Amino acid sequence: MRQPSQRPGSSGRLVEPARPGGAGGGRPWKLRIGWGLPANGTELPPNEVHIALTLVDRPAESLEELSELLSDDERAQVKRFRFPSDQRRFTVCRGMLRLWLAHYIGAAPEELRFAYGPNGKPAVTGTGSEYHFNLSHSGGLAAFAITRVGEVGVDLEQVHELPGWEQISVLCFAPEERALLGAHSPGERQRQFFRLWTRHEAWLKAWGVGLGGEHRLPDGDDAWARPGAAGWMETIEPAPGYLATVAVLAPDGPVAGA
Repeated sequence: MRQPSQRPGSSGRLVEPARPGGAGGGRPWKLRIGWGLPANGTELPPNEVHIALTLVDRPAESLEELSELLSDDERAQVKRFRFPSDQRRFTVCRGMLRLWLAHYIGAAPEELRFAYGPNGKPAVTGTGSEYHFNLSHSGGLAAFAITRVGEVGVDLEQVHELPGWEQISVLCFAPEERALLGAHSPGERQRQFFRLWTRHEAWLKAWGVGLGGEHRLPDGDDAWARPGAAGWMETIEPAPGYLATVAVLAPDGPVAGA
C-alpha cells in the first residue's frame, strides 16, 4: 500500500503528558505520534498511546486497494453515503484503520471483525480485543488512536472560521469553560473554542457516548464522577492548522494533561 511520500510511516515523536501518572505501577503514560503506518517492528507497550495521521485524499488506485480490505457491511455503508466525497473518506478511513490495527494485532486486515456499542463505537472482537482504538477525521486528515491502557477517544479538528461559535459554546460548554474562552484575546478565542471542543468530543468518544451528535451527558450523569472514570486527556497540534485531543479511561490512573 503506497503511503504519502512526504510523511513516511515511523514510530513517531514522543509527547510526555504535562502531569504524567497512571497505570502500570505508576509509570508515566506516553503519547507517540506518527504519520502513516507504523514502521516495521513498532510495538505498543502497555503504558503508551499511539496516534497515526494519514491523508484522506487518495488516488483511485489506492482507493481500490483499500476498498478490497472492507467487510461486506462496510461496503454496504459506503453505498449508503450520498456524496462520492463521503464514500471516499469512509473507504480511506476504514481501510487504513484495518491496515493500522493489523500491524499491532498481527492479523490480516481483511480478517478483522468489529462489534459496535450502543452509539456505534467499534471494537475488535476475538484476537486483538485487548487493543482499544478510535478514529477521527477533519479537513484532509484522519487520526487513529490505539492503546492497551483502556478505552480511548480521539477528536481531530481543523481550525477554521466558524460563524456562530459563540452560540455553540453557550449550548455545549460549562460557564467556567466559557469564562476561560473570554480570558483569551479576541484573536485567540476561536482557536481555544476548537481546543475545548476536541476535549469534550474525545472524552465522550472514550466513553462511547455522544457519537450521534450529542455533546452533553444525560442529566445527572457526569463522566468524571463515574466509578472508575479516572483517565487522561492530552491536547496536541498534530499538524499545522489542526488540533486534536486524545482521552484514555484508566481505572487506576489519575486525570492528567492540559
